[in-house]
Amino acid sequence: MVMSTQVTAKSLVSTLEDLTRLDGEVIDSMFEDERKRSALISEVVELCESAFKENSPDALFDAHQSLYKIYNLYLQIPRLSAPTAESSATITIIRNIIERHFLEYEDQCIPPAVWHEVPREFNAFKQWLLETVSQHPAYRHPLYEKYLRQQAGIDGLRTFILQETTIDTRFDDFLALVQVGTDEGIKLEIASNYWDEMGQGIQAKMHTAMFTRILKKLDIEANGNGSLTTEALACGNLSLMLSLRRQHFYKAIGYFAVTEYLAPQRFRDVLTAWERNKLDSGDAEYYEEHVMIDRAHADNWFTNVIKPALDSDPEAVVEITRGAFYRLNTSQRYLDRLMTALGA
Repeated sequence: MVMSTQVTAKSLVSTLEDLTRLDGEVIDSMFEDERKRSALISEVVELCESAFKENSPDALFDAHQSLYKIYNLYLQIPRLSAPTAESSATITIIRNIIERHFLEYEDQCIPPAVWHEVPREFNAFKQWLLETVSQHPAYRHPLYEKYLRQQAGIDGLRTFILQETTIDTRFDDFLALVQVGTDEGIKLEIASNYWDEMGQGIQAKMHTAMFTRILKKLDIEANGNGSLTTEALACGNLSLMLSLRRQHFYKAIGYFAVTEYLAPQRFRDVLTAWERNKLDSGDAEYYEEHVMIDRAHADNWFTNVIKPALDSDPEAVVEITRGAFYRLNTSQRYLDRLMTALGA
């Protein structure tokens, strides 16, 4: 395959589309020349600076689409004997550059005063964090409180649920990845959460299977990322990054603590929209299940994952807090964007 090695903001997504169909060694051989590799790195950095520092909407979408395509390499089992780009050092370089700029941007979105407020002791930290969550714009967001409860029709539900696919279709994988390297009580708590995602061993009750049935019920095709907003891609990418990379473990447990804590009330609002549109309640078991279990998941996550982590190293509170704010801030941008897209 003949391919230009010049990558621009407009071409990075399509270039990655082509590259990820090749074997990792083939990709790396294409960039063995130091000048070509340096040109590639420079172009990716330029894209990221345009996206995350200059806030170019097109560049931001391209950066997140690119990262989304790279992460798919780690989440899909290739056909036997098919080439896979998973081992490519070149693809890893691109991923690392985008991830670094992405996290630098998210760090800048955290109010500086937080670092003077956050307690180190578990009980004080839990109380402080939940109060912080309750005061954040992502909490009781009008997309849920007003639009879904009072306004959303079938088309609005379709649009909303399509965007949710970047997290809801993969949550079991996030948990499986987060637990790698843990032990004792922390591993058991994550395993318990994962077992619930697995429908406690009943295939039809697996949460991904339940969610897939919702997609089919509403005739939603989640087979690409062209219809996803930048903000939905960002939420999915962040969930995967924190789950995949061991260095982000403490951020991940803060991130998913907030995710679990927010879910029950949010899913109640989705159920209200479901019922108001006179859809069959039996098809909404995915949301009903999470309303019942996610508050317990959040409480147990604090007690059995975050507390042992802080007992072991109180300074982990900094990274846990970062992860919590990553979830709050990306969720707010995601919901704000959906409000605009839905004309709510």
